[in-house]
Amino acid sequence: MIIHPPQCVREKDSIRLSSFIEIEKKPHLSKELWFTFPKEYEEHISLRSEGFAVALLLLAMYVGEDIKVKGNFSPRLLYGLKEYQKYFCFWYKNTVSEVAIVSDALVESNRQENFVLSAFSGGIDSYYTLLSHLGDTVNPFDRITHCLYVHGFDIEINDTCGYDQMMRRFAPFFKEIGVQLIPVSTNIRNDFYGGELTWGDFAHGASLLSMPILFDGYFSRFYIPATHTYADSYPWGSNPLIDHYISTESLETFHDGIEVTRTEKTRKISERQETYERVRVCIKQPERDLMNCCRCRKCVRTMITLKLMGVLSEYKRSFPLPLGRNVVRSAEVRNKNDLSFIKELLELAKEKSDNKAVLDLLYSMKKAQLIIKARQVKRSIDARFNS
Repeated sequence: MIIHPPQCVREKDSIRLSSFIEIEKKPHLSKELWFTFPKEYEEHISLRSEGFAVALLLLAMYVGEDIKVKGNFSPRLLYGLKEYQKYFCFWYKNTVSEVAIVSDALVESNRQENFVLSAFSGGIDSYYTLLSHLGDTVNPFDRITHCLYVHGFDIEINDTCGYDQMMRRFAPFFKEIGVQLIPVSTNIRNDFYGGELTWGDFAHGASLLSMPILFDGYFSRFYIPATHTYADSYPWGSNPLIDHYISTESLETFHDGIEVTRTEKTRKISERQETYERVRVCIKQPERDLMNCCRCRKCVRTMITLKLMGVLSEYKRSFPLPLGRNVVRSAEVRNKNDLSFIKELLELAKEKSDNKAVLDLLYSMKKAQLIIKARQVKRSIDARFNS
């Protein structure tokens, strides 16, 4: 895999940073990887290739190609990426393999500013990280100054109206708290991870971690909100064991909020009225004017949590559709990741003595366990016949 020198071009009100990615074993996958940023950040955009290498690392491991970078590379990041790969090779040894990263020269990155960046999606985890790092009691070096909101991850890259709608919804909130919200767009998921690797299990972590590196020493710290807690030890694309490896001489990465469960985060967030009409967790493309579809697995889990806490009605602009028992029982649970949240909700339902919710969640959990077991058996049988 060859990452050609990045090019930066101004387009109306934005800056487009791109590089042609040459995949030698699968030439049909070769194409341009691009990112767009607001024009006011033009002088802070890096023309080094590290961010592109991080974003494409899992794809290189999948196709089994070393990454060849035309330009300089951070020595600290180079070492971190070597360690980062070991995690995926341990869990997915039949899917990916370790690759080398070769550059023209190893040159340390220089810090230009000390701003603090956090990923933001409008979901529970990102709200928790944001609100936990604001206020006069927070160490100034820890306090979040900017948030990154990516178009092309949760909201599909061709859904411009949906993304713009969310930016308009978030803008007053960020103005009030004094944090800069940076809109960034990219084709990394749509054009490079659309069908090759599972986004959640593999690629979303590295793709997100690549973003702050694209800024030339502008941020000294990056928070990536935790999905799970210390109790969860199964593989996931963003993980406290490895995220910190994606750091440079000028940038430190922190996996934040791992000590708190999703239900505890939701309880904390529900104390802030500003969030009532601004929570977006949907993994589908909801109908126009709806923030959330209210039926996908992430929507349903969040709605159940809010209902058990007695505040779902406060979030009627975020979740306008009703939550019936049939919706709870039919909630999609695909894997251990989803199942961990159902177990968390079951504990909350027991704590609230909501017997109907306990029965519905038990039904959903048992159904999910059977489905997961059936998939494991199928994979075992397929592997035996294909060996």
